[in-house]
Amino acid sequence: MSANPFFTKSTLPYELPPFALIQEDHYLKAFYQGMKDQLQEVDAILANSEVSFENTIAAMEQSGAILSRVLSVFYNKSSSDTNAAIDAIEAEIAPKLAAHSDAIRLNPQLFARIKHLNEHAAELNEEQAWLVERYYRDFAHAGAELSEENRNQVKQINEELSSLQTQFSKKLLADTNDLAVVVDHESELDGLTPNQIASCKAAAESRGLTDKWLITILNFTGHPLLSSLKNRELREKIMKNSLIKGDRGNENDTKEILLSMVK
Repeated sequence: MSANPFFTKSTLPYELPPFALIQEDHYLKAFYQGMKDQLQEVDAILANSEVSFENTIAAMEQSGAILSRVLSVFYNKSSSDTNAAIDAIEAEIAPKLAAHSDAIRLNPQLFARIKHLNEHAAELNEEQAWLVERYYRDFAHAGAELSEENRNQVKQINEELSSLQTQFSKKLLADTNDLAVVVDHESELDGLTPNQIASCKAAAESRGLTDKWLITILNFTGHPLLSSLKNRELREKIMKNSLIKGDRGNENDTKEILLSMVK
């Protein structure tokens, strides 16, 4: 376990992740260990018959350290620099993370402790009362006050939604990458700074395109290069490609997934 960088607190400034040590096979092990540890920490909270801010809310705040570390790295990685292995990990872990979250937020015993503290908020200081109210609201919105039958239905819905969200993100990212605009001549980039042109050149080379420049499409419509580029046709191409992500009727079309999510 000690070989997995997610299992120990980072010693880097601001506890930044030790990216040089992180390998793809570390993610799943850290996810499963992190979920296991956090559920054990919740069990320890529930085992204490006395209810206080320290042994409930403060203990919850300190739980799930491994899981928090791997979550912060993995989903930044999967949303910006994914590959087949990362996609497979995300597909496997997404529904399990949803179930893990529900096992905590839909736990009636844990919610009873939070509710008790919220009802006695006058005995807490201002910061403690605010945090208790936040926990109470989040748990209630998650469905903690529902009947057991309805809580189970919520769990099923959340698990399905997590899988759909993973599929959506995967297709959107793939289509966004496919819509990058290839530029054949540097003169078409008139208006950009030397650094921006060099960045486009590097992007093209990273995809094996020689003597080309590449303008990658971003996950929002207002591409930052539009305000600088003087080539009207190129601006139009970038704008159109920015607008049609996930809506081209190809294998990365997201409409059916969105309809399933809405339903």
